[in-house]
Parts: sequence; C-alpha cells; structure tokens
Amino acid sequence: MQPVHGPHLPLRALRLPDRLYPRDGGTAARVHGDLRPGGDGGRCAVSRGGVFLDRDGTIQAAPPPGEFVTRWEEFHFLPGAVEALARLRRAGLALVLVTNQSCVARGLATAAEVEAVHRAMQAELGRRGAAFDRVYYCPSLDPDDPDRKPNPGMIERGLAELGLDRHRSVMAGDSARDIAAGRAAGLATVLVTSETYPGELERARAAGADAVFPTLPDAVDWIIERCVGRTGDDR
Repeated sequence: MQPVHGPHLPLRALRLPDRLYPRDGGTAARVHGDLRPGGDGGRCAVSRGGVFLDRDGTIQAAPPPGEFVTRWEEFHFLPGAVEALARLRRAGLALVLVTNQSCVARGLATAAEVEAVHRAMQAELGRRGAAFDRVYYCPSLDPDDPDRKPNPGMIERGLAELGLDRHRSVMAGDSARDIAAGRAAGLATVLVTSETYPGELERARAAGADAVFPTLPDAVDWIIERCVGRTGDDR
C-alpha cells in the first residue's frame, strides 16, 4: 500500500469488502480468505450509518501506559465487547476500527506484527458474527499526521470508502483524542470509561462527548437509536 500524505508513515488498512459480509460479519474461512491489505473494497449501494471504534480500552483490555499489544496472545476482548459488535452489525451498521499504533514508529513492533494481530482479531470476530468492515491503524508518532487521532483522517477514509452517512455515524473510544477525532469528522461521539487511564479520564470527559457510558455494551442501545432511529431489541 502506498504512503499517503507525503513523507508521513503510511496509514495501514486491512479491508473486509462490505458486500461480502452484509449481516453476519463473515465466517472465519471467509475472513481469512478475503481479508487483505490494499484494494478499493467498493462502496455501499445505499448510504447507511457506521460505528467507528478505538481498539485498546474500547474493545480490548488496555495495556499499561507506554506498553503495546504486539502479539495475538496479548490481545483480550473486554467482557461483552464481541456481543456488542455483533448487535451493532445486526442493526445494519458498518463497523470500522480506527487505532493509533505508534509501536511501529517507536520500533517496538513491525507493521507485519500489528497486521497479524488484526488478522487474528478479525478471524475470531468473524466466527462470532462481529467482524469489522474496515480495520485502519496509523503507525505514525507525528502529531501533524492527518491519520493520527485526534486528527480525523482514518474516519474520513472509512466514511468515503464505505459510502457512510456521517450524520448517522458514531465514534466510540476511551480517550480525549478519540472524541476529538470523531467531532472533527462531524460524528456523534461516545466515551467509554471503564478502561480509561486515571490521568486521562478528566481530559476525556472534558472533550465533549455526546454520551458517556462505562463500557461499549452499555452504549449499544444509545448508538443504535442515534444511527438507526430505534433501540436494539435483539439481545
């Protein structure tokens, strides 16, 4: 995949073509066969809403400050997170992961290692009807990189590639930069706080999220109501 935005490190993307996984998130075999870096992935024929999600502290347990998850064995879904993703998919919403992974720029992991974690994550989610339509990560440390949150580059890319309606889309995350990125893209925002680092919590609350919940599962009904116009009733 070619670098974007001049000299900055490239935005990396692993893509699940939405047309292949309209409702069930894909079986594990289909995820393994179709997940790939690059490619245009196509657009949705009908504009719909989407949920953009941070990774660490939102769907998986946050590592200690300054540490990174660089192997699948270190990745642990938060309680109820997979079921929450599956409910959002059943509501007809696209799922897009947007995560800063500066471990690459710091020399603590390679791009291939980060992508291997994401492939394993997608395979597990696919088995449970909860795979992402797009997985984006930014390996850069440069605060001016348009793709590094709190900048909205990854969100804008997901909106464009999937043909999503930003007014029916939500950004959910556990930090101030997640909320700032969502607001910069014109999305509604949800702060989930159970994994937010103590020193970050005050900044995150001050970032102006539209809603605050302890966990992603707690936020699902609000997200569906905001994006689809009805509450979820398919638990």
